[in-house]
Parts: sequence; C-alpha cells; structure tokens
Amino acid sequence: MRLHTLELRAFGPYATGQRIDFDRLAASGLFLLEGPTGAGKSTILDAITFALYGGLAGEESGEDRLRSHFADPAAEPTVTLEFSLHGTRYRVTRAPEHRRPKKRGEGFTTEASRVHLERQEAGAWRSLTSNK
Repeated sequence: MRLHTLELRAFGPYATGQRIDFDRLAASGLFLLEGPTGAGKSTILDAITFALYGGLAGEESGEDRLRSHFADPAAEPTVTLEFSLHGTRYRVTRAPEHRRPKKRGEGFTTEASRVHLERQEAGAWRSLTSNK
C-alpha cells in the first residue's frame, strides 16, 4: 500500500484544514516525521489509522483525541486519505461521532460517525460504499 495524500479538518490539535502530500514527500525515497513534543506527529499516524480502520493507534489513544478542542464548535472533524493498493487508487473519508451545536435552538446534538470509500476509475471517483 502507498499513501498519496492526507487531509485533516478539526482533528486532533489541527483546528483548520491541513493537507499532507506523501507523493511529494516520498519523491526522493524515505521521509521522516520529526518535530518537538506536541507538534502533531502522533496525530498524523492517528489520522491514517482512523481513516483506514476507524480507530486510533496506540494503547493511550483516547477517543477525545479525534476532535480538535481548538476548532470551531460547528466544524466537523474529518479525515480523508488517498492511497493505492495493487495499482488501484482509493479515497476514504471518515468523520468520528462528535457533538455539534443544534441547528435550531440552543445546546448540542450528537452526529453519528460516517465513512465513504471511493475508487478511482478512468480519472473519476466512483463510490464503493458508505456503510460503516
């Protein structure tokens, strides 16, 4: 399996949208995730694991790490990962269960988790499933 791009929004410590182009990073071979403690390295690994499997890596990984505490309360936490497997390109988008402000009235409501898997065919994305 080869990773191509990872997009995060309101996920972990990342309040705003972030995009990582693994094709560009790996163009010259290997690459290293490096930075000071708290920079978000583990969150990148968590996001990849969450996109592929719907859970987090590591024993100390809690569900409270999915949604950014810095993001706007109405922002939906999502992760989108493009990867290829046996020469076929896929895109998976996941959103964890999260609380958001109610559209009418005051207070919060819980949004269910969701997932969408697509495959690239003839240059266009074709939906394979939206079932968890």
